[in-house]
Amino acid sequence: MSKHPLHIIVLYILVSLLYSIPLAAQSRGTCGTTAYTKDQIQKNPDIKDNMEEIERQMPTSANAPAHSMAPTVITIPVVVHILYETAAQNISDAQIHSQIQVLNEDYRRKNADANNTPAEFLDVAADTEISFCLANVDPNGFTTNGITRTSTNIGTFSIDNQIKQSQLGGKDPWNTATYLNIWVGNLAGNLLGYAQFPGGNASTDGIVINYQNFGTTGTALAPFDLGRTATHEVGHWLNLLHIWGDGGCGVDDGVADTPLASGANVDSAPCVHPSKNSCTETTGVDLPDMFQNFMDYSDDACMNLFTVGQKLRMRSLFEINGARLSFLNAQGCNNSGIAADCGDGFANGDEVGVDCGGSSCAPCASLCGDGIQNGNELDIDCGGDCAPCLGGALEVCTNAVALRTSGTYTNPGPTSGFGANNSSAMHSNWYVMTPDYSGTLSIESCGGAVDTRLFLYEGACETLQKIAESDDDCKRSNSDFTPNGTASKILDFPITKGKTYYIEWDDRWSDQGFDFNISMTPIATCGDGIQNGTETAVDCGGKCFTCPTCSDGIQNGQETAVDCGGECSACPTCADGIQNGQETEIDCGGECTACPTCFDGIQNGQETDIDCGGECTACATCADGIQNGQETEIDCGGECTACATCADGIQNGQETDIDCGGECTACSTCSDGIQNGQETDIDCGGECTACATCFDGIQNGSETSIDCGGKCASCLNKMSFNSKNILTFSDPCYCENPQNCLVGNLLYFHDVMRIPSEGVLPTGLDIRVAEASNFYVAVPCSGGLLSTPIIGANGTRIVETSLGVYELNYWRPSGILPTFSVLEGGNVTTTPSTTFAPVCNQVDCMSERIPTMSEWGLLIFGLLIMNISVALLRRKERMIDRVR
Repeated sequence: MSKHPLHIIVLYILVSLLYSIPLAAQSRGTCGTTAYTKDQIQKNPDIKDNMEEIERQMPTSANAPAHSMAPTVITIPVVVHILYETAAQNISDAQIHSQIQVLNEDYRRKNADANNTPAEFLDVAADTEISFCLANVDPNGFTTNGITRTSTNIGTFSIDNQIKQSQLGGKDPWNTATYLNIWVGNLAGNLLGYAQFPGGNASTDGIVINYQNFGTTGTALAPFDLGRTATHEVGHWLNLLHIWGDGGCGVDDGVADTPLASGANVDSAPCVHPSKNSCTETTGVDLPDMFQNFMDYSDDACMNLFTVGQKLRMRSLFEINGARLSFLNAQGCNNSGIAADCGDGFANGDEVGVDCGGSSCAPCASLCGDGIQNGNELDIDCGGDCAPCLGGALEVCTNAVALRTSGTYTNPGPTSGFGANNSSAMHSNWYVMTPDYSGTLSIESCGGAVDTRLFLYEGACETLQKIAESDDDCKRSNSDFTPNGTASKILDFPITKGKTYYIEWDDRWSDQGFDFNISMTPIATCGDGIQNGTETAVDCGGKCFTCPTCSDGIQNGQETAVDCGGECSACPTCADGIQNGQETEIDCGGECTACPTCFDGIQNGQETDIDCGGECTACATCADGIQNGQETEIDCGGECTACATCADGIQNGQETDIDCGGECTACSTCSDGIQNGQETDIDCGGECTACATCFDGIQNGSETSIDCGGKCASCLNKMSFNSKNILTFSDPCYCENPQNCLVGNLLYFHDVMRIPSEGVLPTGLDIRVAEASNFYVAVPCSGGLLSTPIIGANGTRIVETSLGVYELNYWRPSGILPTFSVLEGGNVTTTPSTTFAPVCNQVDCMSERIPTMSEWGLLIFGLLIMNISVALLRRKERMIDRVR
């Protein structure tokens, strides 16, 4: 909330009061206090010094009085002066009482709408402990109802204090040191009311309210019909400023717990909170504008609180040296008044005159039979309070010639003295005028002779009141008193707009008539609607308020907002295509909608998508080479196509083949030394060349000759059959063969004998082993050693495993060669003539052998000896360390 030191508050007074202009000129009903105060300071600069001194005594939250002199509840006597030109303006007692009730409810926080105060302001909403009563004792000590009523010819009152002066058609105040004077009348323009701050002229102290905005009944008009205009103006009378300080966010109202505001809030029903937050607080909590405060400009229905800080500020006026301290001794509400009677020497109660007339006293004494034209008589014992005159002045008055407000009149009127105030007058002429404005009436003339006289009256013919008279002062050029015809001014008299005046002109000496000139000089005021005096425009400039301009930072004149509208340039709107007002960009920012940004999550401005395009970064696409938008990788994922993986079965991404290459594993080739892809062996098979076999008739793979060597049988392990190499062996000495078998310490190698037909052997032959030695046809672990020759059909059959290819699986002990012969169709076809099995020593496959028990024993013993040696060595090292 707003917290500003004293010099800032004093600066506010100097700035806002010297440069604000009348707010009554605005279209919305407004408070004229700021304009009124400036006008008073211009007329009397001492008022500014008084206000600054009072401001220095204002409390802050830190210096509030710990022990107040004032009672818990301060009661202020009120007198209400009603000024009326029409019956409607003469508001009822009931309407006046409704206003006093509103003041008491609002200042004691007993108003029914107090429950509308927003939660964030509840902790500062205050009962000010100030109350008000209609006075029951007048300044002379007599009983009163606290209400005065004065008929006036003034059509409208402005901020010029005319309403406060009886001689100008208003009503003089009661003692302003002990009564709050409230004047109620018809105010000019859209003026709701105005107040005088403490420190002003005592003769004008109080508040003024428009009769249509006073109280809650009768003439009260919405939206200012709930009595809050008086609540607001009394706040000024008790030294409260508008909550926006009549300035921007840098101007304070001198109260710490009212949030800063950039200007007046004009909220209306349904009074939605929060309305706006027009200023950013630099300290504390940044709260929205408190448009519910009685010192804002909201409609009556939206107002509902004073704050604790405002309470301290108001009540400080009743402390020692306080500007309203005298009210603590006010007797206006103590019911001690003396009833008016007919002998108290005052015209009080409903008396018509002093101690006469009215409902209780005898009629006032009449002078209508004394044979003298006196009192307000129009002729001897007639007219005025007496019976109407039957001719004479009454008749002439009734038929008076209407005057223009200014002009020259030649030889007017009858030629007799009928109706003259001077019985020896030769001519008696009557004129009537009702001025359109207040000012000074000036008449100059030179009658036909020495003694021309003029009488000025006001009122109706039956009740004329003589207010002035004069002789002319014609200059004479010789001793016989012949006038030289030079006219001179014979009357200057203040007259009031709307009143009726009669002029009686008597010429005693001449029968030739006379001429006279009449002119009206308006009284220049700052609220008369005329450019006069030192004004540079209507009611402003010179000694009046500063005239509005389109660059003064104030909404005034015909402006519809600050420095725009009316006769100024058009006010900024949120749709005019221009960056103006408080906008931070064209038609957005400030009081408009928030400007689009590239990170607000909305597609706005020139964006082609949410937060991209236009003035933002380019929008994400599935082909921009950037991982953006909802993509999980560059140009894929999210709203794009699925990203490439190394297992999606598609050649995509940077892959050079399906699911390989690029960021995936290398694609298989027929020369990478790995069995991969569709290869059936390393770099062969599938899409590669056919894999080498030991019976494909080609020297390939690791073969050192056709179908032998490398992984195939030794090229030495071949057997001639019909002069062809038809008998081959695989795995002749392959220690890693999982089908090798270890029995005891003897390793048995698994071999395969293949006999391809290759066009030599037909298919479907009965090929058997005829005889064999050191040759097992079953796993040696289960026995089956063939140690004797096999002859005839009982020989072990060599199985045809594929078309024309015959195989025999057998095992042989390491280092021992098998021998056998083959039978074809039961006949021995050949006998091996060479050694065809390699000798594989047992030591070649020791890693495959299981250690014997003795070997295990030797191993364990060796480990034990090694551990003992290590322990002894470490013990020796520790002993050496101790010696050191």
